[in-house]
Amino acid sequence: MSSGQRLALVAVVLVALAAGSALPRISASDGGAISRRGTYEGGRYLIEVPAGWNGGLVLFAHGYDGGTFDSPLTSYLQDRGYALAASSYRTEDYRPDLFVDDMRALLELFIREVRRPRWTVIHGQSVGGHVAIVSLELYPGLYQGALIECGVIDGIGNVDCGSHKHRLPYLWLQCR
Repeated sequence: MSSGQRLALVAVVLVALAAGSALPRISASDGGAISRRGTYEGGRYLIEVPAGWNGGLVLFAHGYDGGTFDSPLTSYLQDRGYALAASSYRTEDYRPDLFVDDMRALLELFIREVRRPRWTVIHGQSVGGHVAIVSLELYPGLYQGALIECGVIDGIGNVDCGSHKHRLPYLWLQCR
């Protein structure tokens, strides 16, 4: 298991503990897996819910790379019963203000299409890390935690996310 996967597991466990106790699996609609792709006001989206969903949702905020739905944790999380939702964002410009709204709209879409998750963690890489930290600051009750990788969170300068020293993830949890 890679260090990223270990950190993701730690994040998921801590969030589950903060939420109360071990989460029993619940059905997503009829209990079968759900896989949806489409467009919404925030761009293109992907929603993946495994059969036997445990109620946890990870929203993936990608980096400044044109929009990918591939979180490095996707298969790891789904194998453990967590749902994933990802978005391309509405523009390829550097607009974290818009991307925060896009992630909120993605969560609302997930709730309409599937159901309200028991808890939601936002996982952001690079500009997605910027989106995650701003989301936590502006909407503290919306997300129960975040995993921020190479988050551009200083608000001042540019960051070289290709540099190993900046790739250390930052974990933030909000306990209720």
